[in-house]
Amino acid sequence: MITKGYILLLCFIASVCCEVTLPGPCPNIPAPANFSWKKMEGSWYVLKETKDENGDLENCPVDTYIFRDNSSVTYLNGFHLGGYTRGEGGPGLIDQSQPNKITIKFTPTGKSFDRYVVDTDYENYAVLIGCKEKKGNHLIHAKLLTKSQTPPAQSKLAAYIAVQNLGVPVTSLINNYDQYSYCNGYPDSKANRGKSQS
Repeated sequence: MITKGYILLLCFIASVCCEVTLPGPCPNIPAPANFSWKKMEGSWYVLKETKDENGDLENCPVDTYIFRDNSSVTYLNGFHLGGYTRGEGGPGLIDQSQPNKITIKFTPTGKSFDRYVVDTDYENYAVLIGCKEKKGNHLIHAKLLTKSQTPPAQSKLAAYIAVQNLGVPVTSLINNYDQYSYCNGYPDSKANRGKSQS
């Protein structure tokens, strides 16, 4: 059942956006219980996210994770640009000491960056973050991934709680799909492509 407080929270989320800089070093990100990249495999709508450090957002983004083995996944990021679907991707090395963390590099000589899965139910939602330390503070980029453009309210609430527990205001999450009418042309089945059959 959706509470009155939850409805007010949703209204407030749409009203504010900002880059998320928090004091101190990056927080410790514990892995969800029995976390599995194999279960994360497939494509997900990046329904909401914070702006990156350049203040940019993507149009209609879809993230795809392809499980390779216990040490790596392939990460693909698709989005709209200039009326066309574009994308980028590369290998993601799994941190053996922290299984919810992957280190991604798009090109052999490019900069690497880390992504952590903070929370997921594997079926409806997942919360990913990236964190970078900067001048005594840390900069967090958070993503709310969903299998549908209209996920269950309970899934969104669980995701918001996971984001808030990291100190990230849920008001900093911006909807990537509400802003662009052509995003509605993406069928929900798109968020299930790439999932291996077993």
